[in-house]
Amino acid sequence: MSKIVPNRNISPVLVDIKKPGTDYGFWGGSRRINLAHVSEQPSQSNGRRIWLSAVILIVLMISGVGISIFSNLKSAKSVFDKKGHLILDNFSGAIDSLQKLKPVEASSKLTSNQKELDSLASLINQNSGKVLFSTIGSVVPVVKEASGLLGRVASFNLNFLQLAEGLSDLQINGFGDFQNNGAILIDKLKNMRELLQKIIADVESIRNTTADLKETSSAFEIFDQLIGDQYLKYSSDLQLWGRGLDGLIAFLDAKNDEHFVVIFQNPAEIRPGGGFIGSYADLTINGGQLKNIEVQDIYWPDHPMNFKLKVVPPEPLQAITTDWGARDANWFFDFPTSAKTVINFLEASKIYEEKGIKFTGIIGLNINVLQSILEIIGPIEIPEYDKVINKDNFLIEIQKEVETGRDKKAGQNPKKILSVMTPIIFEKLNQLSAEQKPELVKKFEEHFVKKDIMVFVKDSNLAN
Repeated sequence: MSKIVPNRNISPVLVDIKKPGTDYGFWGGSRRINLAHVSEQPSQSNGRRIWLSAVILIVLMISGVGISIFSNLKSAKSVFDKKGHLILDNFSGAIDSLQKLKPVEASSKLTSNQKELDSLASLINQNSGKVLFSTIGSVVPVVKEASGLLGRVASFNLNFLQLAEGLSDLQINGFGDFQNNGAILIDKLKNMRELLQKIIADVESIRNTTADLKETSSAFEIFDQLIGDQYLKYSSDLQLWGRGLDGLIAFLDAKNDEHFVVIFQNPAEIRPGGGFIGSYADLTINGGQLKNIEVQDIYWPDHPMNFKLKVVPPEPLQAITTDWGARDANWFFDFPTSAKTVINFLEASKIYEEKGIKFTGIIGLNINVLQSILEIIGPIEIPEYDKVINKDNFLIEIQKEVETGRDKKAGQNPKKILSVMTPIIFEKLNQLSAEQKPELVKKFEEHFVKKDIMVFVKDSNLAN
């Protein structure tokens, strides 16, 4: 009689009695088995076990790496957010500083950025960072693109820093180069133009990358928004600077002589454009270098023997003069309009018309600027006039010489003393110490703000 076997000892596996060596336990108890397709090789079961074990092991490894990656990403995101805001703030501040003619201040902000970028690079280059970005980057292109963004920003910062340093060098040494070595000045400007082209390309690349990445992470969305605002705010300025440098290089590197007018305005004799033009200087420039300075009395080009046109003056001027000339041409509060009028009168004068001289632009200076220059360079000795001119007696002595001096008595140009003084001033400016040059630049910045110095040029690119 058969013994009854308890149910718990029964394994629910259907076995093919024709193939007793096959192990069906691998498939579990409740699955249906197509006996016609069961492998005849017993080693297959061991292979499947090994494969399954490997899959489980890979899943566990991925899970562990995933936890590590998540932890690293969370930490990196916090650092990148914090430093990203700081870097962008420094970029914004640097451009503002350059617009205010303060390249040293801009360099300081960009140098600070360099430290922050090095810190981020160090974070990525740590062992975990290398594994994180290289391993995942090979699988997910977005992550690789994100890691490359830092290199683009670093390149932009370095080029921008070199541009700021170049501008600082121009502020300190540009005038000396303009007087003594125009070729060096032109080379410096061309180098700055190349840097600016790289900067514009860097900005475009960074902007495109952040635009692509903003959908992948809120961190990149914020970064894209920040840099997008800065891009819109400053990209036009970068383009203007580029065209301005193109115009300046073309002007200085011209094959023929270029002429620029400097008008000396006396605010004591009120005129809408900044004061009566008592004298002016014709600057001849060639090969990036100052070739000649000729100072003249403003009445000379207006003299009847030199100026044949009869121009009716504005009605308010008709009470003091019957004709209009360069001396009263700065009649408009809008300086560009006054400047163009002065240039038109000068170019129509026989002095310049017969030589075919056309003026590229004009610089308006008043007495305050000359006093600041004398304050820094110190007194000027003029032995042939037996005078020592300083910042305090400049206006009094010049007016005295013009009105009653020996040149007027001899029937010569009464403002000849200005022609004698000008090269002495230029020479002393060229000999300023390293401490005096920034002081002079600061004074000039103040005079630009107060419109003691105004500039107009015909070429729109150079005007930038």
